[in-house]
Amino acid sequence: MKKLILLLFLSISFSCTTYNEPIYTEKQQKAFAVFNGLYIGNPAYGADTLFFFKNYIKPIEFYGDDYMRGKVWLCTAMGECLHKTGFDNDSLYYEITDAADHIYFYYKGGKKDKTSYNSYTLNITSICSFDLYSKYTVLPYSYNKK
Repeated sequence: MKKLILLLFLSISFSCTTYNEPIYTEKQQKAFAVFNGLYIGNPAYGADTLFFFKNYIKPIEFYGDDYMRGKVWLCTAMGECLHKTGFDNDSLYYEITDAADHIYFYYKGGKKDKTSYNSYTLNITSICSFDLYSKYTVLPYSYNKK
């Protein structure tokens, strides 16, 4: 009887053990190392800036309520940044794909909260620079760390 109880206890103990898989892929982790601090854009496009100031330990999913559809997904945030152009300052959430080859920006706050700001094909060229390719332009938006 003692052996049966011991065996039952051990099986319960081992079945409750969980393996903690990494939340982000290796490529996403490398991208987060880049997305930290102030980046200056290409002067040909107006020299806008992107300031990455927060990377989340794990992604945050945002949902909203829709009268007809119920609970609907709005966006996934993996961090926060500020996009500053000549006239606008937009506070944004961002999300990076598993392969770190696309980045999605979503508005943070205001009337457009958690709605799509823009999406780009992402090419990280070094720890201090990256390019964003829009589907509307031929040349990339190039950013270099300040």
